[in-house]
Amino acid sequence: MTSLRTQILTKLPVTIVLGTIAYILTMLILSYLIDYQGLDPWGLKTWIEQTRSTYPLFWIYAFTEASPTENVQWSMLAACIILCTVYIVMNKKAQIPVSWGWKFLLFGLVWMIIEDFYNIRHKTVDFIRDSFDVSPGLRIGFVSMRGLVEITLYAILGAIMIVALAFILKEASASWTGKKYLVTGYAFYFVASFCSATRGIGNWYTRLGNAIIDHLSVDWAERVTHHIFRGRVGFYFVDFVFEEPLELLGAAFIAAALVAFIAHHCLLVPAEEDYSPVAKP
Repeated sequence: MTSLRTQILTKLPVTIVLGTIAYILTMLILSYLIDYQGLDPWGLKTWIEQTRSTYPLFWIYAFTEASPTENVQWSMLAACIILCTVYIVMNKKAQIPVSWGWKFLLFGLVWMIIEDFYNIRHKTVDFIRDSFDVSPGLRIGFVSMRGLVEITLYAILGAIMIVALAFILKEASASWTGKKYLVTGYAFYFVASFCSATRGIGNWYTRLGNAIIDHLSVDWAERVTHHIFRGRVGFYFVDFVFEEPLELLGAAFIAAALVAFIAHHCLLVPAEEDYSPVAKP
């Protein structure tokens, strides 16, 4: 008989994904109502204008660095690290060989949360600038030095994660549902990482963001006077409203995948114990 724990774990992946989608839709709908329609649901517009007078836009609050969205993503990635570690330990206790895929995945997840939290790529660019007196804007072929550093670091991380995925997909005993969730999470992160790494090529983030803002006929550029965002509202609109939800969905699907793998393990191991030739006392 399936235990209550396994039943809960089996249903949890869908809950994680649907909960994340609901959160993202809520933030986008509030951004639409407050920033585009000019409404003030639950006094949020007034609160934003009072507490963030130099960037009084809800979408900046919701999706900027260390925003509610990024905090949810960090929490999700931390949960992924814990879940991956739990899965590895569970297999070792059951004397099931643990492939290198899980170790690569765990390493990649740790790298991802450190990158998200500390912005390693930006600190690397700053280190090169200060140590070798090289401007981040220096053009190297069709890309800037900053862009080259970001592409290189993303490529290394991507290679580690792809190796992990290849090993995991080869495991015949691993959950097929977990594999589907994992591939989906990878797809979201690939799109977000590729866009982030190439955003300096032709400044397409800025061009796309400006085109959308012009089409909406809003005065966001005039209202935002904060030194970080001023003059770059179009760039940050794409960076925040497009890229951040993709990363959060990627983290959510990976977390869902790991829960599915653990649930599948819980189904298999008791079955093996039930048919053990060792007599029970």
